[in-house]
Formats: sequence, structure tokens, C-alpha cells
Amino acid sequence: MATSQRTRREAPPPAGADVPVDAPPPAAAAAATRRGRARKPAPLAEATEPAVAETVAVADPADGAAAERAPKPARARRAPRRAAAPAPTLADAAEAAVQTAGSSAGSSAGSSAEASAVETAANPDDAAAPRPARRRKKATPAPVEALAAASADDTAQAVLAVLGAAAAVRPVDTAVAPGAPVARLDDLPVPAAGPAHSSIVLVDGDQRHVAWQPGHACPPALRQAAAQRLDDAGHLAPDDDAALPSLLRLAAEAHHPLLIDEAVWAHRAAHRDARTRLHRLELAYPDGPASAAFATLLRSPLPLFQAEGALFAVVAGRALIADERGLGKGVQAIAAARLWQRHFGVQRVLVLCAADRRAAWRRAWIRFTGVQGDDAPQVVEGGLHQRQSLWSAAAAVRILAPEALDSDAAHLADWAPELVIVDEPQQLGLRDEAWAALVAPHALVLCGAALAEQPALTRAIVGWLDRQRLGPLAALRELQAAAEAGLGLAEDDIERLTAQLSRLMLQRLRADVQGQLPPLVHGERLLVLAPGQREAHDRHLAQAQRIVGGWQRSGFLGDADQWALSLALREMQRAAHRADPLDPQSALADATVQALAAQLADWSDCGAPRVAVLCPREDDAPALAQRLAGHAAMAATDADGQPLVLLLPPGAAVPAAVDAVIQIGVPWRPRRSPAGPREAAAAGQQWVYLVAQGSLDSGLFDTLARRHDAPRCLTEGGRDYLQGERLTEWLSLVQSAIAATLADR
Repeated sequence: MATSQRTRREAPPPAGADVPVDAPPPAAAAAATRRGRARKPAPLAEATEPAVAETVAVADPADGAAAERAPKPARARRAPRRAAAPAPTLADAAEAAVQTAGSSAGSSAGSSAEASAVETAANPDDAAAPRPARRRKKATPAPVEALAAASADDTAQAVLAVLGAAAAVRPVDTAVAPGAPVARLDDLPVPAAGPAHSSIVLVDGDQRHVAWQPGHACPPALRQAAAQRLDDAGHLAPDDDAALPSLLRLAAEAHHPLLIDEAVWAHRAAHRDARTRLHRLELAYPDGPASAAFATLLRSPLPLFQAEGALFAVVAGRALIADERGLGKGVQAIAAARLWQRHFGVQRVLVLCAADRRAAWRRAWIRFTGVQGDDAPQVVEGGLHQRQSLWSAAAAVRILAPEALDSDAAHLADWAPELVIVDEPQQLGLRDEAWAALVAPHALVLCGAALAEQPALTRAIVGWLDRQRLGPLAALRELQAAAEAGLGLAEDDIERLTAQLSRLMLQRLRADVQGQLPPLVHGERLLVLAPGQREAHDRHLAQAQRIVGGWQRSGFLGDADQWALSLALREMQRAAHRADPLDPQSALADATVQALAAQLADWSDCGAPRVAVLCPREDDAPALAQRLAGHAAMAATDADGQPLVLLLPPGAAVPAAVDAVIQIGVPWRPRRSPAGPREAAAAGQQWVYLVAQGSLDSGLFDTLARRHDAPRCLTEGGRDYLQGERLTEWLSLVQSAIAATLADR
């Protein structure tokens, strides 16, 4: 931009106009304009007050060639000479001018006074007299890079731009009085950008990160220490426990404010707590799942893979166990709860499951832990007053159906569970608000569904579990996005994403743990007796109690009583599954058929296995086929077109190729292994019994493990009346089954 060789008379800028940054402070400017002719500026080395000795060339916006010459100002009264003060630099003058321009914004009088004193030296001893602007000197051109695009009215902003970009502009010598120190643009201070304090904040997203944000006043030592702790992505590593204390100490020593977002502490605690749980469990179980201490965790020893699942759930804190069906996810959850209670002080456990699974969960909890009475899990059900009474009582474990999340929301929030176990969420139909209502520091989801075929469900589960956004949700979204777009991932990316997801999810197939499985895995599906069934069942139960009680008192049982006891046991089982409990030839009860259909539906969600159904009577199979004709599982076939559900009569050989067996009622002596060729039967075949709650069936199932070699009476396939030790053994087992039946009430 060209500058003129002459100066012209300029009127003062209008009120509110931009002020050149080399204007003196308002007080000095007013004093200068009230005086007459100004004295000739002295060299900077001889100045008695800080002043700007150079003038700024103002380009003519009309032609850019010449500027009018200003009238010669009147001579001012000379102030008494004082001791020479250090000569101010251009940086000092510019800083004072910037402060003046900022403090006078919005004041029209102050803006006019400053604008009229662009080249006047500030001297508090000068008299106050208005004067015209003095002749402007030929000025040194300003840096073209910053001022070429600025108009005459934007001078202040242009100089600010030069100061801000001083490091990027070639230094230019400034015209100053003879003998004054020469300032270069490199020496000018860079104005502060952003806050002076430093911060450590949590960057939100599918995966949260801890970010370091140094302030412009951050000490170099603190800045360097923080930079050394940043990972490749520029974040503070989550496993660096010493990062925050170290940076806080350095900031305190330098008296530099360092602000840490509260969310950072919660995020850091999630990482630290996981490592602490791992360390504590390693001390308690030095051999991992094979540690001897696991033998006493539950009433029966756990297979290694189930102990491993329990340990994984506790270390993760919030976990998903997605094992293939039949691998005992419920047992792993109970074992994990016991670990939480034993080692980490968890006192309140909530189990959320389907309504027809609540009683089964309670029975399993009692069976594996041995808790009784007031310590037994509490099933929350019934009317409003009954539920209120239940919530007011003390309970360590509560079992709820999804409907209670709305009706009992206030009670649940007040109880504040510390561990939430969600059983098979694909069957619960939980909405987003239902997931949000399940608030607890620890969580465990059990899901046997094919998660790859239900991406929305998987996102809901992982999103709820990964509430601190430690990485699993981000990994899942990346994997699902690549799958939806049909994009392949490199092996390194797959390994990275799998590692992130494995912080939260454990999934094993039957083939992965085949060597640890027993030949059969026994399970139960509970159903509720109708009033007529309950009445008939309890009548026979009372008779059985009288006979066993007489034997206990006398030690003697005659053949007649043995036969009557055998009939009572058989009639109790018939009453539990027949539509007419007084007619053994009647059809199967609706509750039994509905429980069978529900079990088939659950398995269909997990991959439609091959299932064999053992019926109590010969004519039950064709009748069941008609009643289940509309069920999706009955229409399913394998690759060869063979049905996946087989309805078999009692005593029929079960094909070894089937994945699971459903038996109506509980037999006196369960099978030891699958029927058929031993080498063709896969270990871990699941055997599920339809059990009437609070009936002899439930008592027989609870004592199932002790009756593999139990003697049979006549009604159970025995060849004669039992005598001696065989009779005593049989009666002892009957007594145990009756006691378990009564305990299930």
C-alpha cells in the first residue's frame, strides 16, 4: 500500500470510530488537545513520560497518492525537565494503546479525544487547550501482509493483526528518534489467546477420552510434563494412575490454576476399580478358576468355564455373558453375585427376568447358595398392597418382572440395587426408558440369543453396560457400520475392536468347553398349578407325609404302606400335569402345554436346536402335535427337511443327535447319559423338565443329583417290594423330596 509524502488537515473521527492503537491514554490525550502549540517531540531517550515518538502514515482512501498537510500547531509551554526515564519500546506503546482502545469502546467522548491525539506525546504537566493535529512525518511503511487489506478506519484492528502474527511476518525496523533502542516485531508480546488456566476435561462420545488443555499462562515445566504423558492420540492414558496427581502437584508448585472436570474423576475411577477388582481376586484365587476356594463358593463345585465366567463378570464390573444355551449362564450369575458379596461388599441384588422365570430364579438361588428363610430371594409380585409389604421387608436379593419397572419405580429407586442381573433381554422387550431405569454400579446381562442377527438389541445392551464409554460401544458401532456397509476390516482393526469389546463381553460356544461338560445338563421350566390340581396334589401329599412320619417314629413300614406311599407319589405327579387331576386319561393341562411352547420358543431364539419331547403317555404325542400345530418351532426343519422337534412316547430311545430334551414331569431316576451310541452323543446335552411349582416335581428336581442309583418301588418299575437297606434308602430319598416340596411353598 502506498503512503503519501504530504499530510492533510483531518477532522476528528466521529463518536464510536475505531481508534489507532498508538493513541495515548485518554487522560493524556485530553490534556494534549487542550494546549496550544505542542512542543517539538524530544528523542525517546530524553522523554520525561512514556510516549510514542513515531507517527503512523495514513493512506488517502481516495487516490492512495497524497495526504493533505496539517497546519503547524502552536508552540506549547515547555514542561520542566525531569530525570531521564528509560525509553519505551514500540511494544510498550502498542500494549498501552491496545488497553486504551479496549477500555474506551462504547464511549463516544473518549473515542473522539483519543482519535484527535494520534501523534501527541502524553505529558500530565501540559496545559489543556484544543489544538489542531501537527504535521505528520513521513512514516515507515507498515508490514504489507497485515495492512494491505485494511482501510484507514480499521487501523487499530490491523495493528492488532500484526501483533498477533508477528512471528510469521518478516521483522521491519521502526523509525524512532535518534539514539533510541530499536524494537523488532519479533520482540512484541503475543496477546493471550484463550484462558490463562489449564484444564483436564472429558471428551464425550462413543468412547470418552481425557484431554489436556494448557492455558496460555501454563508454565513450561507443567506443559512438558503433560506432553510426556499423552498417548499417540494426544489423550491422557486411562491406565496412568499417576498422571493427575503429578500434574496437580506441578501446577500447585507453580501457583498455576489447573481445573479438572468432575466427569474425569468418574471416568478414571471406572478404570482404576476394574484393576483393583482384578488384583483383589488374584490374591483370593491365585490359581484363577482352578483355585480351591471356588469349591466352597456355591454348594457344588463349578466347572472351570463357569468359574471363569463369574470372575470375568466381577472384574469387568458391567458385563455381558453371551454363552451358547445350556452352558449355565444363570449359575455363573449366581456365582458372580456371591463373589461381589464376599469380596466387595455388595448387599442388594436385583434380578430382572420374565414373569414365568421368577420362581425358577428363586429356586436356583436357594439350591446353589443354600440360603433359607429371610435370607432367601424375594419374588416381587401380587397386588399393590402385597408388593408394598414386600418392598418394606428386608431382602438381599429381589426378583422382578419388567412390568415392575413402571409400577414399582419409586420403591426400586429407594432400594437402590448395587448389582442388576438381566436375564435374556430379548424376551423382555425392554425400551430405552426401561434400560435407563435400571441404575446400579454393577450389572450383568445374560443373553443366549444370536446377537449378530439382532444389532439393535446388541447396541442397547452394550450401550447400557458401557455407561462410562470406556471403548466397547465405540468398537461395536465400528464393527456394525463396517458390516452394514459391506466393508472388510484389516486383521489389525479386527483385533483392536475385538480387544475393546472383550472388556465387556464374554461369549463361548459349546465346542469351546466341550471337555468340561458333563454328559447331561439338567434344567427345569416351572409352571403354576390350577386350583383343582393343587387340591388333588396336596391331598396325596398329606397322605405321603403321614406314612413317612409313621416310619420315622417306629422304623417300620409294612408292604401295604409301601404300596400306598408309591400310589401317592404317582398321583401327585399326575395331578400336576393332567387337565382333570382325578382322571389319569385326561389330556395334558393347559399350563403344561404352555410351558412346553414357551421353552421351544426360547430355544428358537437361540438358534432353533433339534429337540426331543418325552410325553408321559402313548397318546400324548399325537394330541400335542395337534395343539402345537401353529407353533413356529413345530414347522422348523433341518437342511434335510427333517423336523427339528420330535414328540416321543414314554420310554422311547432319545436320538443322540438331538441338542436338547424336554420331559414332562421329573422321573424318579434320571438318565445318566444320552440314549443311543455313546460315541455319537455330544457331551452337555440339555435335559429340561417341566416342573409344577410347589409340587412333588419340584422336590424331586431339587434332590435329582442324589437319586441316580436310587431303588425303584413297584409303581416306578420295581420288581418287588423293597426290604432292608434298599427300603431304608428309598424312604430316606422320599423324605428328602417331600421336605424340598414343602420348602418350595
